[in-house]
Order: sequence, then C-alpha cells, then structure tokens
Amino acid sequence: MTRSPFDESARRIVRSVRTMVDHRAEYRAVNAAEFPGRDAEFLDGTARELAAEGWQTLGDFEDAAFNRGRQNKNFVRMALSGDRTAYAMWFSAPAAPRPARVLGLRSLLGDGRVLLTLRGGSKTDLPTPPAYLVERLDEGASTGQQVRRHRERVDAADAAPRTHQGVAELAALATEEKMQSEFRAARGLALFEPMLRAKLGPDFDERGQPLLDSILAHPEWWTAAPGSPAGQYPHLVIARLYEPIQPIDRGTRYEDPLQAALGTRALGGVTGGGSALTREGEIAYVQLDLSVANVGAALDVAKQVLEQAGAPRGSELRFEREGQAMVVPFGTSEALAIYLDGTGLPDDVYTRCNINELVERVDAALGGSEKIRGSWSGPRETSLYLYGPSADAMFDKLQSVFADYPLCQNARVVIRHGNPALDSRTVRLPFPRG
Repeated sequence: MTRSPFDESARRIVRSVRTMVDHRAEYRAVNAAEFPGRDAEFLDGTARELAAEGWQTLGDFEDAAFNRGRQNKNFVRMALSGDRTAYAMWFSAPAAPRPARVLGLRSLLGDGRVLLTLRGGSKTDLPTPPAYLVERLDEGASTGQQVRRHRERVDAADAAPRTHQGVAELAALATEEKMQSEFRAARGLALFEPMLRAKLGPDFDERGQPLLDSILAHPEWWTAAPGSPAGQYPHLVIARLYEPIQPIDRGTRYEDPLQAALGTRALGGVTGGGSALTREGEIAYVQLDLSVANVGAALDVAKQVLEQAGAPRGSELRFEREGQAMVVPFGTSEALAIYLDGTGLPDDVYTRCNINELVERVDAALGGSEKIRGSWSGPRETSLYLYGPSADAMFDKLQSVFADYPLCQNARVVIRHGNPALDSRTVRLPFPRG
C-alpha cells in the first residue's frame, strides 16, 4: 500500500481517541495534602458552596488508571446531594494563565438515562450516547445556579432518579463511563469524520479529508491501538513547547517526526498531546506525551528532533528520575509575537488595510530562516507569531513595516514570546493621533 504523507498524523489521532475510548477509571481515596499543587481555592470553595445547597462532601479520589506513570498527578473531589439523587465531581487541571476548573453534577435516572450538568472544561468532539444528556453552563454560572439548573433538569426528565448511599456506590460513575465507552467503541472508525469536521470546520476539506482517508485506509490502527507505546515503554516524558501551535500543525511539525525517530530506534513513541489555553482562548503552550525506553538516549533523540523542527527556547522535557522530578530545558529558536489592535484604531484603517497585506510585508522584511508560523484571532487583538534565531533581530528588521503600515499602530509586540521565565520584553508601538 502506498504510504500517505498524512499517515503519521492520522495514526496519532486514532491512538489518542482509542486511549480515551478504552479508559476505565480506577477511583481510590487519597489525601489532598499529598498534592501540593492543588487548587485549594476552587476545591474548598466549591465544597462550601455545595454544602450551602445541602450537599455532603464524600472526599478526595484519584483516578489511578489516569495517574499511573504520570509526573503531574491529579485528583477529584466528590459530593452527594442531600436527597442522595445526584453526585458532584469537581477538579482543577493545569492551564495558563489560570487552572481550568470543572464541576459536573450527575444523576442516573431509573430508565437508564444519565443527566450531566457541566461547568468548565472543553469538548472532545466525540459523540455521546442518546441516553447520556449533557448540558454545559457558562463558566460564569455560580455553583448555586448550577445546582438549581440540574434539579430543574431532573424534575423535567419524567423519570425518577436513582438514590445512592455514598462512596461505596462509585459504581454509578463506572456505569456512565461504560455506557460512553461501549457506544463509542461500537461506532469504530465512524467516530472520526464528525470529530474532524467539528475540530476543523471550514478547513475540513483541505486538512481533515486527507487525515480521514488515511484513517479509513488503515482499520488495523483502531484495532491495534491498545498495543501503543504507552504499554511497551516504562518511562513517561512530557515535552512542553511554549508555542501557540494548532493541534494539526503540532502533529505535522513535531509529533510525526518525533514518532518516526523514536519508533525506528525502538526508543518509544508519542502517546498523546494537548494545549493549554489562556482565559482569552490563546494557546499558551502545548505538550507531547512520550513513552520511552529510557531517560538517556531517548531524551537525546527527542531533544534533537524537536530542536531541528524549530522548538522555541524555553521548551522543557519533564520526567522523573529515581523519584525526583526533572526538567531539562531545550529549544533554539526565539519568538516575536505581534498583537494587532483589533478594536481601537480608526475605522478607515480597518477598511484600507488587511492582515494578508501585512503578512506579505513582514515576510519580505524577514530573512530566510525567519518565518511566520501562526496566528490567532482574539476578542480584541489579532496576533502573528514569528520565529527565528533572534527575536531582537526580527524586531529590528520590522521597524519600517511598523512605521509605515497603519494596521500596526498601537500594536503590542512581545520580544521572546513564550515561556514566562524567558527575558521577554513588550513594546507598544506608537498610535499617532490627529
């Protein structure tokens, strides 16, 4: 069979989805004090807010299946409603600049349906069973509002909710998970087209269809996924790259060549990846999950491949060695981020200028090894991300563009954008006023 250039990215997507589908939580009680980085403000505050609504906290629990082999472990807190017909589960996950805070309220109805009222978190774009009814509330909703909305949904469900006796009935959560897993597993390869369409939107035909074609051409990837590197290699390594790169581009630039390099040397593989977002929705950094044979030669290969692919300064390899958390910095390129004022300039500037013309001017001013590698459109700003050997040198080369092109007025330019530990500086471009 002819190999497609999209095969590595497609196989990575299949592996990631199969891992989610096959996951089975293994909840066990833990002591929150053993998690020094816990978000106590959210965890304890939510417990108090639920108590005010008549809920009883059951304790703290880790998903041992999820935490196994991970450096950054997490746990959830659970509570039971006063009438014992609903569970609450809440947790905080690392994200920039603030943790992602998630609270879910669940009720199992007598007819087999599950009601979940959710605040926080992100969608997976994977389908849910018809009997699994999810309603997402705005993140600004209070815990009291969420409790009342969940109660309204239960009352309107036309089926009595089941009652639970406490921690011993965590099987209720396993029932919900099993329902989702079996539904998704039964759909098999049919999962991927709607998921890719939801993620890529208007870019599906150009970027999603080739991935889907590769996935459908290799059904063995789906059936063989449980034998992924996560089960073959004992060491977990997190490669954190402080670059706002989109998931598909992340796979092409970093994950695919790294998977090829580790795989051909029998040193491991890429088992997953993700993005940490700011409050405004900008990607702050991305992470690659690696399962490797050792933390010597495998790390050397990972560092070399990622730097050759353009990993920025401030990137990190995170792992454990003999029980000690280790962080190895790497990266050679520097980033210059240009945040254009999207709301405060005169209307005629937005009429006369456009981002595509600015991109052409920036490209013309940069050198051969300096490139625009991405952009982002936020509620008030639009950004361009430039990478090269020196952020200062790129800033100097763009002075004429900044001075001559009106769309650059009042722009915010971040030199050495990325890891907050870098010696970055921000320059606000002039805003001439009549």
